[in-house]
Amino acid sequence: MMEQNQLDKRKLADIQRELKSLAGACIPQWHYSAEQPDTGSVIANIYAEQTAENIRAYNGLLARYEEELTGIVSLTPERAQPAEGVVVLKVSEDGIREADVAKGSLFYGTSEEKETPVVFVSVHDVHVTNAEITEILAISEKEGKVKDYGSLDRLRCPLDLFDAKGGEPYKNELVIFHPYLFGKEGREIDMDVGDVGLMGMLCDPGHYEMACLTEGGEQKVHPKKRLGKIRFAGTDGAYAVVIRRKLPVRREVFFPRLEFCTGICKDSPQFLTDGSRELDGDRLAVFGEEIALYAQCYIGLKEELIHGGVKVRIEADLEYGRKEHHVSLPKEEELKLIKRAPRPGTELRAAEVYISETGFSYYNGTGFRSIRCGADGSIFSGEHTKGRITLEFVCPADMEQLELGGWKGYALCLQVVRAENCYLRPGIHHYPIFSNLEVSYDLSGEVIIPESVRRRQGNRETDLTSDVREKRPFPAFAAFCHQGEAMLFGFGKKPGRGPLSLYLVVEGNTKDSEKELRFSYSDGEKFCPLRVMDSTKNITASGLWRFFVPEDMEEQEIEGKRAFWIRAEAAGEEDLHAPSVRGIYLNGVQVCNTERSAPREYFLETPQDLMSFPVYGGQLLGVRVWVNEIDRLTSRQMRQMLQRHKGKVEAEYSSQGTVTAFYVLWEEVPDFLNSSADDRHYVLNRQEKRISFGDGTCGKAPRNLSGPAFKVETESCDGALGNVGAMAISRPGIPLADIGAVYNPLEASGGSDMEGKERVRLKSSMILETAGRLVTEEDYLNEARSFSEMIAQVKCRIRDQQLMVCILMKDFMAGGASFGRIQEPLERHLSRQGQENGFGEVKVCEPVPVKVNIRLWAEAEDLHQALEEKAALLSYIKQLFQIPVLGRIPEEGKILVMIRSRMRVLRPVCHHVVVSYRKETSVYKGYKQDKIEMRGDRAEMSDFPLYLNTVAGSLNRRDQTIGGFSFVVKIYAVPVVEIIG
Repeated sequence: MMEQNQLDKRKLADIQRELKSLAGACIPQWHYSAEQPDTGSVIANIYAEQTAENIRAYNGLLARYEEELTGIVSLTPERAQPAEGVVVLKVSEDGIREADVAKGSLFYGTSEEKETPVVFVSVHDVHVTNAEITEILAISEKEGKVKDYGSLDRLRCPLDLFDAKGGEPYKNELVIFHPYLFGKEGREIDMDVGDVGLMGMLCDPGHYEMACLTEGGEQKVHPKKRLGKIRFAGTDGAYAVVIRRKLPVRREVFFPRLEFCTGICKDSPQFLTDGSRELDGDRLAVFGEEIALYAQCYIGLKEELIHGGVKVRIEADLEYGRKEHHVSLPKEEELKLIKRAPRPGTELRAAEVYISETGFSYYNGTGFRSIRCGADGSIFSGEHTKGRITLEFVCPADMEQLELGGWKGYALCLQVVRAENCYLRPGIHHYPIFSNLEVSYDLSGEVIIPESVRRRQGNRETDLTSDVREKRPFPAFAAFCHQGEAMLFGFGKKPGRGPLSLYLVVEGNTKDSEKELRFSYSDGEKFCPLRVMDSTKNITASGLWRFFVPEDMEEQEIEGKRAFWIRAEAAGEEDLHAPSVRGIYLNGVQVCNTERSAPREYFLETPQDLMSFPVYGGQLLGVRVWVNEIDRLTSRQMRQMLQRHKGKVEAEYSSQGTVTAFYVLWEEVPDFLNSSADDRHYVLNRQEKRISFGDGTCGKAPRNLSGPAFKVETESCDGALGNVGAMAISRPGIPLADIGAVYNPLEASGGSDMEGKERVRLKSSMILETAGRLVTEEDYLNEARSFSEMIAQVKCRIRDQQLMVCILMKDFMAGGASFGRIQEPLERHLSRQGQENGFGEVKVCEPVPVKVNIRLWAEAEDLHQALEEKAALLSYIKQLFQIPVLGRIPEEGKILVMIRSRMRVLRPVCHHVVVSYRKETSVYKGYKQDKIEMRGDRAEMSDFPLYLNTVAGSLNRRDQTIGGFSFVVKIYAVPVVEIIG
């Protein structure tokens, strides 16, 4: 008994001291001694012991009264609750087969508080597959994006499901290829799409962007609308232009046509050759260094630009090289002695040789025909022609390609027609040299069709070239091809039949952001509905998705990825918070900390009424009592019961086939008050671990003496000891074929011990106080607190004539498994007890986690002292949120005042406080030492926010988070210290 609940606190020694004091005052000649007693002292000691015994009995009256009150209200203690968790199984590395793990398989966990293993039992069958999830995609129709998470092995957690905002923009672009049109810096190009309104949108940088593609990357261009067309400039080396859609495409965007035009296209010659050798270099001797009649030079023209009517302009810088040629004669040695000396003044003078006339021609498929080039044939006839020369001609309709010197293409032929004295020796040949040779094609008024047009949407590519060339309207930008907000999980190969399971470890608590889920699978062409057993309750808590693999599940390509897909689509409100998960695991199986014993037989020596027997086991969840009624039933009755009550009767037979025992399953009742003489009832006292039977009038009793009177199967758990940590469950009870690793990623939770006597007495007194009727808010709070030992805090609020009771469970951060157990029973209980107060049904909910971020910048003269005070401030912040607090959001100003009151060395410069949760965010910023300025509107806050205890700090790490509250400490250049909480 607690000291404060004792009516009389005197002990034996206190009574003996009182006797000694009274003896000394009343009878001085009698010396009372408890150590060396005389006759009077012996009598006094007997009196003292009897008085002490009476005081102990007197002090027990309160407990007896409380027990009687408990009996009056017929309140039974709440039984223990087993812990629950999920174990992940993996196929062994050398295993090539998939495995089936049956319901009831045992797994062993370890606990520091228990020497023997903590036993867990699987609660469902699972098919352990070696098929891997190779692709995970998040699809958002609202955002018009597809986010690729890669394979399950490479998944980085935590991640927000059904949220594609953080992904790369969904590729939705039109790529237009052309070999020469876009590849010149500054060239003005006009694009015509056949729709004036669409042209305006294409020029709007908020809707579209354009860029030229080069080998070195992209070069953005800035289109402008000019004369009903889109004009932009080319880029050196560009081989294509891309038009990229910035906003999601809700419906297809059609181009009536796609045509281009430009002015003059300048390019270098495609080739230069004299028919036998290629001319290369910056300075080209067009006809070689020796002028000869009919020498030729071919200037190659761009194949794509040559057609009848195109104006071609060839420009080059002309200069002349100089080379002297002599006659080489053999020496006549035998006449050398008698030859005369040459006469003075008779030496030969070298002739000056220029090209007098040049011819221009083209190939028409049969031969060469002359063509006028805007200049006469004397362009190489002397030094006066030096400088920039121009050859212009209109491309004939019959110009054909020719083959020469390993080249094939269109060409202009330059040929030496006349060169005076070109064969005289000696002679000085002035041969023409070209530099900066450039060919221009005047395409004004010419319609240019792209060589290739491709639409890229996500990872898919569609060729639209035929539509463009045939001038048909075509969908340049297709509508977003996916619907809804969905997560897709793709298997690399088809798994076995199942049931398969996918374990989702949900971050924190997301019961306020419930999204209704619809599941489907790929059949090769479309998605078909899939039935999934969802223990996550629409991803509001950690749990399993369990499903059987349909026979018609087939591989399907989505965003360029081929896999066997499972699709989960969120159909909840669009503004709900995206659930966050800490991990996703394949092959999970739910386990429960329950242990079922083998039947234990009990024998009777003498049957009695109201018999009671001990039950052996841990914290009892329940028992199954099988009573042997072979002495009471005839053979005919036994046969009828075996036929009619399968599962509730068992018969044991001898080798001769006679019945040796006939067991009937009896029913547990809280008491025998409503039991008749024929009822097969028993009462289980879980606290004292005993079962009791009736007296024959109120309930039957076992009577068999020839063998076992009854047998008992117990189901027990370890209570709170079953809440083992993560990775504590590491081995199966018996070896499982083809199973390698066994582990639990998340700690087991929900385990609680049996309700103690003190708590039962407290609940009984509350029932007597309220007479079973809840009226005030305090009544509801007390009733809710006393409902379960797993309840940590309770808050109440009335909204729209409905009473909202918010419950914070002790295992909230572990996933809140216990809340799911008590929510509906607690709602029924509170509604039944308070049905006369006008509230109607009572709604029981969990709190909303709140995140508080505090940033504080401060000045300091001494860095060492600043670091010490910073550590002290972080410790104080930790104390502010040491225990999860259920209540309304604190005022940011008060938080700052409390922090600043602890600052001695640091001088605050500015601060920033952000309070956020789920849908709303409140932001307060302070830019002056004594002023807090509000930034943004304060949204309506939740009725039941929860402030979590989580502080982590380090000078070398950033954004550390434990359970929802995070802060950062960063030292800036002295003397500034930033403290972020």
